[in-house]
Amino acid sequence: MKKNRIHHPSIGRLLGMINHQGNIYFMHAFKDIPIGHAQIFTLHHLIHHDGISQKHLTKYTKLDKSSIASQLHYLEKNGYLYRKQSPDDARVLNIYVTEKTRSMEKELNEIFQNWSRILLNGFDEDEQKEVQFILLRMLENAQLKIKEIKNEK
Repeated sequence: MKKNRIHHPSIGRLLGMINHQGNIYFMHAFKDIPIGHAQIFTLHHLIHHDGISQKHLTKYTKLDKSSIASQLHYLEKNGYLYRKQSPDDARVLNIYVTEKTRSMEKELNEIFQNWSRILLNGFDEDEQKEVQFILLRMLENAQLKIKEIKNEK
């Protein structure tokens, strides 16, 4: 006789499903902001790291240089940021947010914090810390594998 077993999706599938739900949430939350949600993630990081270099931003976002360059061009053209030569290195352009972006800071912070609250609803403080620790370890594992794959080329 076969035992009834509950099938649970794989970790990768669960993470993909959560990511998909997040995309839906953010598309809804940002529907009145006339830029894509990927660009909003970039702006949110820039609000908290005003004056960073494009190289730093590329490293943080894990996007390729051309994707970041394209995002920055669009955001600069539409008045969300500007670039200025670094006082330390003339070859580097630092990225600064404009008042237009600063005026969105509170709303963006609330939207991102709300998504975290939604995900962690019903978790006590210890469970929240454990989830964060586990996800960070999973991220490190994934990054190590990707680095290994890139080194094979």
